[in-house]
Amino acid sequence: MDSLQLKALVLIGLGNQGQVWAQNLKDSGFQVWALINDRPNTIDTAEKIGISVLSLDSKILKEQNLFALLTPDHTHKQILKEYEASIPMGASIILAHGFSFVYDDLAHEFPQWNFLLLAPKPIAREFRLHYLKGKLVPALIDVASLVQERNSESKDDYLDLLKKLAKFLGCIPFLGDTEMEAKSDLLSEQTLLCSLIPYGALLSYQKLRELGASSEMAYFECWYELSLIVNTMVTLGPREFFKKISPNALIGAKKGMDLLAQSDLNAVMEKLKVEICSGKFALQVKEGHISTTRNEMDAFWSKQELQTVHDKLKNLFY
Repeated sequence: MDSLQLKALVLIGLGNQGQVWAQNLKDSGFQVWALINDRPNTIDTAEKIGISVLSLDSKILKEQNLFALLTPDHTHKQILKEYEASIPMGASIILAHGFSFVYDDLAHEFPQWNFLLLAPKPIAREFRLHYLKGKLVPALIDVASLVQERNSESKDDYLDLLKKLAKFLGCIPFLGDTEMEAKSDLLSEQTLLCSLIPYGALLSYQKLRELGASSEMAYFECWYELSLIVNTMVTLGPREFFKKISPNALIGAKKGMDLLAQSDLNAVMEKLKVEICSGKFALQVKEGHISTTRNEMDAFWSKQELQTVHDKLKNLFY
């Protein structure tokens, strides 16, 4: 198992997620390298974090067997093609999300490498804050594919490696499935986390303003309280949460839930699920409308009074 000794990790990508991995691992005393390809921003970021960089023609690179590909998912296939000659045969590529493995069929495209999953659940900012507070976060791990003809190690050996690396990162590892992680992550974002929560908060804010509430009052009720309520729900669990809330909140929650159940919300979520499972959504991502969509979302939210009130109050509370 010499090839599986956990000595160092080469990071490909120093964006939000990559920087957190680099900082957490470095602070845990683990050897981290950043692989660069004449990208000045990556070099500057690596220097600020305090980790060394490797070029594609580095001799040290040829000795590495563990890489983490942390660029945006839709770029993975192209980046691996660019770096193919520089990453050793039989190396292991760790992904923080199963999207590219599932929808770009990486095991077929690059059969010379193992593909492993280590997917921390928080967004980058919260991941780092939890680490600094000494709080562990959940991470799903899986052995997506192995180069069987070049590896004598078993799947369990690679899982052990992922468990050890997860602890250096500040994670509690849980066994998962790469394909299911990809689909589950997408579905939760589209049905709840990045859609229903912020948009529902906006609609609620607007109704309060129509009712006559001040902008500050509406903001506190519909945005500021979000983190407090969600944290209580997550901490207590659904049963205890509904035991603790006030009678007004309890009766109101039941009424709201019943009305939402009678709406088309379930049908909308079913449509989103079907498009994710069929690969239709992945094709939409690959069509390259990311910048356009980001600009559209920015234009939409920049016009909302909720954003204006947030900008005015954020320094007082966050």
